[in-house]
Amino acid sequence: LLERFVVNHVDFAFVVLPKMLDELVLSYGMDRQRTVVLYNGFDSDRFPTPVRNSRRSDVELIHAGSPRVYYDSLRLIKAFERICNRRPHTRLVFTDCRENPYVASTRLKVEQLRLDKNVEFRGQLPREELLKLMSEARIGIYSLYPEESSRVLVGTKVFEYFAMGLPVAYLGHPGGSVDDLLLETNAGIVAHDETAFADAVIRLLEDSAKLDCLSSNARLAAERYDWNKTIPPAMDSLFRTCGLIA
Repeated sequence: LLERFVVNHVDFAFVVLPKMLDELVLSYGMDRQRTVVLYNGFDSDRFPTPVRNSRRSDVELIHAGSPRVYYDSLRLIKAFERICNRRPHTRLVFTDCRENPYVASTRLKVEQLRLDKNVEFRGQLPREELLKLMSEARIGIYSLYPEESSRVLVGTKVFEYFAMGLPVAYLGHPGGSVDDLLLETNAGIVAHDETAFADAVIRLLEDSAKLDCLSSNARLAAERYDWNKTIPPAMDSLFRTCGLIA
């Protein structure tokens, strides 16, 4: 009742995904003309133009951000074990790790699976160092806990991967907004279980032509979700709806 009251008493609403807009309209009776989709996107002023011909790092997979419950990182580690069983030298890096019980559980799982040499947990990095690491990786990793609420989630890191020309490998809930985004942009791979994820990542790592294609698509997608392009028309819609401009 509270959500319905709020939705019907605001002049305008920004939502970050089409599925959120549909939910406002269908579940709460929001006037579609009083809302607009403004994707999380990214700030292009904070990201360099990606260069893809000078990779030197042996880190192939990067997870921008610490292990978290809602990323279902323990499940991701199980999937990564399958990758390492077939590609023993594959490396995955988590960034911005701060010690907490879930990070400790993830470290323990890595040790139990004897993946210590394959998985690295780095603390908070200076921005230039993080960008360098992302530019040298080959695939950006994103995962979500497989529950209904994750259908309407797309993390900012997905758009930041796009900004760096990184194809996205996603492990999560079927039929969610991440699926929609990656299928629409053709800038990544989608899987809903550990085996399918491992198979898809391995195929991509071993197919340089497809990797280059998805990387190019990621850069094209980045242009679409750049704040400098998405915010002005969204604000224009707000001002027109609220009668602030003719």
